This record gives sequence, C-alpha cells and structure tokens, in this order.
Amino acid sequence: MKFLLFSLLLLLASPGWALPPEQTTAPEQLTPEQVKHNAENFHILDVRSSEEYAEGHVPGAVNIPHDSIQAKISSLPQDKDAPVVLYCRTGRRAGLAATELESMGYDNLFLMQGDMPGWTEKGFDISHD
Repeated sequence: MKFLLFSLLLLLASPGWALPPEQTTAPEQLTPEQVKHNAENFHILDVRSSEEYAEGHVPGAVNIPHDSIQAKISSLPQDKDAPVVLYCRTGRRAGLAATELESMGYDNLFLMQGDMPGWTEKGFDISHD
C-alpha cells in the first residue's frame, strides 16, 4: 500500500503534469527605412522622456514615456490590432513598453532597429515640436 501511495505521489509530482510555459515572442524589429517608408501605416510611439522627445523625434511619433503607458492609455490606438512601432534611445525602454502593451492586449507591436540613434544615423528628418 505504501508503495502504491508513493508511486502515485511521484507520478503527480512529475514535470509531465506541469502546464507549459506561456509562449511570448519578442516583437519583430523593423529597420528605420521600413518605418520611414511605411509611417502612414503605423502608430509610432516614442517611449523616451518628454525632455528627450523635445530634443528631436521621428516625425509623426507620439510621446508616451515607458513608465506612463497605463496613465496615458487614451493616447494609445483603440484598435489593439493596429500596428504600433516603439522606439527609445537604446531599446530597453521600448522593450519594457512592448511588454506592457502586450499585457494590455496589443498584439501587433514592432521595435525600430537602432532606435532613435539608428534613425538619425540614416540622416532622416527629425521633428522638434
């Protein structure tokens, strides 16, 4: 009897009974050229600070600092399937913002390769408003 009970406990404790981990994939990365040439098809979010945004940003980008995503939800597209491109200075904050947006149900997210430095290195226009 003890053997049967031990076997049952061992079977229940085996990893085969565990649920699979939630599958999340990193957002696809787009080049600055892809963002520039398709800008009218994207909601572009600059997730840097307001001060960094004022120093220059991708034309048409909306500034929502990465730590204010929840507070500024009204500035986000209502259509959670709409394509959204995120960028910052190094990619760290854009990644954090993408994770936050995914948790809010947004599933068509993209990161811009090279972020703002990648944009400026290409010599593309910068807005200062």
